[in-house]
Amino acid sequence: MEDRHVFVCESVKTLENRFLGIDGFQVTYNSLLRNFTTWKIGGPVWAMIWVPDITSFMITTAALDETGIPWRILGKGSNVLFPDTGYQGVIVRLAGECALVRRPKTTLLEAGGGTTLARVVSVSLQESLSGGEFLVGIPGTVGGALMVNAGCFGREIGDLVESVLVRDRKGKIHWLEGEHAGFCYRNSFLRDGRFSVMKARFRFTASSADRVRERIRKFNRIRKLTQPVGEHSAGCVFKNPEKEFAAKIIDSLGLKGLRSGDAQVSPKHSNFIINRGTATARQVQFLMEWVRSEVYRSRKLLLENEIEVW
Repeated sequence: MEDRHVFVCESVKTLENRFLGIDGFQVTYNSLLRNFTTWKIGGPVWAMIWVPDITSFMITTAALDETGIPWRILGKGSNVLFPDTGYQGVIVRLAGECALVRRPKTTLLEAGGGTTLARVVSVSLQESLSGGEFLVGIPGTVGGALMVNAGCFGREIGDLVESVLVRDRKGKIHWLEGEHAGFCYRNSFLRDGRFSVMKARFRFTASSADRVRERIRKFNRIRKLTQPVGEHSAGCVFKNPEKEFAAKIIDSLGLKGLRSGDAQVSPKHSNFIINRGTATARQVQFLMEWVRSEVYRSRKLLLENEIEVW
């Protein structure tokens, strides 16, 4: 394992030298993943690379594929549980032009895969475009949100998508129409490993800044009233069963507030597990399996993960 670690770091160092002097290309080694996730949980990653544009992303990922080094893209880490042992490979972060928003047409916004949803909502307000206000408060990036078809308040990000620029398994880049991305409840074709999201184009509706602002405030108020805003979490842990809400089922079994070390089923919203300080991935997974087994024992429903466990 140590030899493999050295090989990966040396290979990444070669890449780093290749991009020496390129603004925005950055590499770190053995960074703690807990510093890059909203749960504040996770061990070290062998190397983390920030790429400032699509060209550097393509060169980097092609080199990693060629040497057989495992890699994954990480956005805001808002839907991920990393193991306490970390990730034995390379994490790629989209920065620079891959994290920008522009308005190519009257009611379209184009956002890089590394763009935060908060930035998309902010720009839509600046441009008086309505339709994406429900995304406010979701602490993710465009790429991660599209993979899981993130949503709340009865809306999903897939509803807004006109097209997605993707890198496929063969290392080719092409636009994928939104209707062909397989968006469904907390899932899409983008999640199955075939594609990496480079950017996306979203359809909005022309409105007024005042109306957009009021809708943003409305959704923010609801979120603060019903969710543990300000706590370290990864959003909803489980998908809702058909025609039911996972939180209500968990509540009915008296599991709200359940703890394992510093991991706790949120007293405010029982489909959230919060980190009260120094929770570990093992503690979170213990709680997840406890809740899942109790729900199955009582209701014969098997709760599926909404979060990603790496």
